[in-house]
Amino acid sequence: MSEELQRAEALQFDLLTWYEVNKRRVFAFLGCLVLVAAALILWRGYRQSAREKSSGDLLTVTTLNKGSVPLAELDGVIARHPGTLAAAQAQVLAAKELFQQGRYADARARFESVAAGQGGDDLLATAQFGVASCLDAENKPGEAISAYQRVIDFTGAAHLAGLARLTKARLHESQGQPREALALYDAILKMSGAAVLPEATQLRAALLRAHPELETKPVSSNAPVAPTK
Repeated sequence: MSEELQRAEALQFDLLTWYEVNKRRVFAFLGCLVLVAAALILWRGYRQSAREKSSGDLLTVTTLNKGSVPLAELDGVIARHPGTLAAAQAQVLAAKELFQQGRYADARARFESVAAGQGGDDLLATAQFGVASCLDAENKPGEAISAYQRVIDFTGAAHLAGLARLTKARLHESQGQPREALALYDAILKMSGAAVLPEATQLRAALLRAHPELETKPVSSNAPVAPTK
């Protein structure tokens, strides 16, 4: 097994362990999934820019610190290489650390700083999803719903669109908006190869069992029902 893959699996294990210990909210766990994707994006970035001093600096910091990377060291990379891709990547990792510590507002500020920048689509998409996940974990459903929609609308976040729709659907359910949730589940079912397709299928079936009236009404139509003769 490559060292890169071992690092990615270690990060995934750390996130799942954190969830098992805290179990604050199911939505927060779904938000953690994007952080695993963030790690893979970072390693790919290292390969693409291995000759850059800033990228090498970040790689050194993460290599020397197996698993969790101290915030101070990540902030050091950001301070030494302002405005670089490595600095943005370090911000994402710092946000991940803060998220795991339950410091959701602080994590969101880090994600927002990256989302407002000029990084590649993968990094911007990860940051946008991170913002939504933090709002979700902060128990701000209205803001989180809007943030997940921004992920869905962002063309560079196609790889996260399914997860964003799934999480947004669960939020709509929690807010007593089953029709909106059903529309999102239906959208996922139309996505070829979506990783969240099995879960969306199960959640859609459960939603219809709880709201059988939705099964005979179009999800996206507001037209009045014609009277029967």
